Amino acid sequence: DARMYRTGDLARYLPDGNIVFLGRNDEQIKIRGFRIEPAEIEAQLAVHPAVREAVVIARGHEHGEDEKRLVAYVTLKHAAEHHVDYPRAEAAAEFPQLLRSYLQTRLPEHMVPAAFVMLDALPLTPNGKLDRKALPAPDDDALANARYEPPSGEIEIALASLWADLLGLPRVGRHDNFFALGGHSLLAVRMLATVEKTLGRACSIRTLFEAPTVAQLACALASPADEADALAVLLPLQRTGQRTPLFCVHPGGGFAWPYAALVRHLPDRPVYALQARALSEPNADAPTIEAMAADYVEQIRRVQPRGPYHLLGWSLGCHIAHAMATSLQADGEAVEQLIMLDGYPLHAEEAAPAPTENEILELLSRALPDAAGMLGKPDASAPLRAAGQNEAGINGTGNRNAVAMPPEGTLFNAIVGQFKAAPTLASRYRPRVFDGDIFFVRAAGTPPGRPAPRSPDAWQAYATGRIMSIDVPCLHETMMQADVVEQIGPLVAAALDSHVALRTRPLSASLT
Repeated sequence: DARMYRTGDLARYLPDGNIVFLGRNDEQIKIRGFRIEPAEIEAQLAVHPAVREAVVIARGHEHGEDEKRLVAYVTLKHAAEHHVDYPRAEAAAEFPQLLRSYLQTRLPEHMVPAAFVMLDALPLTPNGKLDRKALPAPDDDALANARYEPPSGEIEIALASLWADLLGLPRVGRHDNFFALGGHSLLAVRMLATVEKTLGRACSIRTLFEAPTVAQLACALASPADEADALAVLLPLQRTGQRTPLFCVHPGGGFAWPYAALVRHLPDRPVYALQARALSEPNADAPTIEAMAADYVEQIRRVQPRGPYHLLGWSLGCHIAHAMATSLQADGEAVEQLIMLDGYPLHAEEAAPAPTENEILELLSRALPDAAGMLGKPDASAPLRAAGQNEAGINGTGNRNAVAMPPEGTLFNAIVGQFKAAPTLASRYRPRVFDGDIFFVRAAGTPPGRPAPRSPDAWQAYATGRIMSIDVPCLHETMMQADVVEQIGPLVAAALDSHVALRTRPLSASLT
């Protein structure tokens, strides 16, 4: 009989059958919802020609254990060993930023340490093992920030003081980057709410992404805002870029803010989200899929009058994106990419019952843990930001990642109405045939009580080309959560590059 042993080793299979060792499962850490294996970061640091040894751990600061950040401890080779001529003192001062830039080209952002501590030697226990307790706390020089220059002007001084307090730092300079200092989107929402309260100036996280230093954000706050309405039908997520724009169609709730998580994976491509008109026009007529598609085609043509077009949909958005694609083709336009995230054609008899309000709240708690406040004017997105008044989230679980939804209100009622209408809209849609391939990402997670995931081949009757599908082990409603987007984002980027050959394969991702 075969026997299996639980070794505690963490590994994954490659498509060719080889196994890649990722480290020890008992050393895995979790920061802001990301499961991180320090050995992966250490392995990348070890390849740097100037690095002799590297250890990565998670450390907290005065905000407590819930606010941990990654810290890398590095010993350097002597200059003669790596053929780089620099004084040791200069190396210690410059290497945090150099190593951060080095890792950013090799690892996702959440795996790049916030601080790098340069040591002459790693501390060891009497028996020669690493003494983790003896690793020193990082000081200001260990942070991967720019050369210090004091803030200038009232707004810069206020921002620098706020960032230092929020991030637990002794000082912050005018050219320091909020995210390089260890900030993340949840802290950013808290920071921007404080900025609005203390300075009386509203700002979105999208603006912070575009202006992440103290000086840049101060300039943005001092300038007249040109913010898109967070409830607009066509919502710009990223206006700049030289490549063909990507248009992302909302899922069942009608809102498209979660797509903001995709932007960092598409650095040179404009990205726009399409949202249900009912969010901004509560008295809008109940639409059909075809009517929504016609409306959205008109919207995207204001930005991009002619093809080729790139379309993406999630859940109900798959049906709408498909209808948009066939409509554009009927008008003689080219649709180069049609990307679907786990939405399937339905017949009338397959329509699920409309979800209850409690079920909708549960879906929102999973779909929007890191997207609340991501876009638009803070007052426009206030119903989903909770304005810091309800730290317990939707169901009082104490999960600060959850979105606190008010029990009533125009926006909330509009979202509930969109969710309830979605099954009927999907079942009444009669797809035409799309002339081309469909790239499909399937949520392969199957929690208890749910049926097994459907086959993406259900779309084959409505496309002349191939259905190229990839499984990601996540839930349908968590596809835009930050850790899952670390898997899906690169797939979308690759699909948009028409020269990239994509093969059907399972991916390693966390089921959350």
